[in-house]
Amino acid sequence: MGKLRIAAMGFAAGAVAAALLDPERGRSRRAQLADRGGALVRRTIRRTERGLRAAESELYGASQKLQHLQPEDPHPSDDRLLDRVKTELFGDPSVPKGQINVSVQDGTVVLRGYVADEPLKSMVERRARSISGVQQVDNRLNVTAG
Repeated sequence: MGKLRIAAMGFAAGAVAAALLDPERGRSRRAQLADRGGALVRRTIRRTERGLRAAESELYGASQKLQHLQPEDPHPSDDRLLDRVKTELFGDPSVPKGQINVSVQDGTVVLRGYVADEPLKSMVERRARSISGVQQVDNRLNVTAG
């Protein structure tokens, strides 16, 4: 099996040499081979550089994320707590944003407005209670009939 492999490789090398050293078309084939080889090298370099830039960007983003991590303030101001509560509550599409009014006073979240049913009212209250910094929730939401 080894002799057959060596013979096949020798045959292939001879065919390549004959094609490249052909007196009529050898020069153009060698030039074409050089052009294609150069293009392959340039394309590989560009792809590698692009991949390295992407990896560098990902690492930079991750480092910035780590650098700017701040522990949550256990006792945020009312304005900051209001922003946190609104972000958490209204990020859920099932919560009717235009029908609920949220206010915060001394760490107590006050919910006013209208919701469609009792389970939604309870869910909104539970989510508000689970937010870091909320001391109490005053649920004044009304359930609309119909």
